[in-house]
Amino acid sequence: MYNLGNAYVIKENFAEARNCFERAIEFDQNNVAAIYNLANTYYVLNNTEKAIENFEKAIAASPNNIDWRNCVGGFYLEKGDLESAERHLKHSEQLKKNNIDTQIKLA
Repeated sequence: MYNLGNAYVIKENFAEARNCFERAIEFDQNNVAAIYNLANTYYVLNNTEKAIENFEKAIAASPNNIDWRNCVGGFYLEKGDLESAERHLKHSEQLKKNNIDTQIKLA
């Protein structure tokens, strides 16, 4: 299901991609790549809440992933949740000093 979801993403059929990633996660709740792709798919589908929810799950499984922390930090900024944004972005900054993406979002 995960690979089929990726194929749907390439075809820009995000609703079907979402369904495939959700089914992949049903089979393997520890499939972090599927959780991450589901988060991105929800974001493309303009469902920021579900995107954040799934990014948080992916980050819980891989807490030192700077890119994911920057993404979810940006989503929280868009939402106006500065406290959550700062928490993720500062963690990202601790993991990698002078990361330009993190610095821009923290500015």
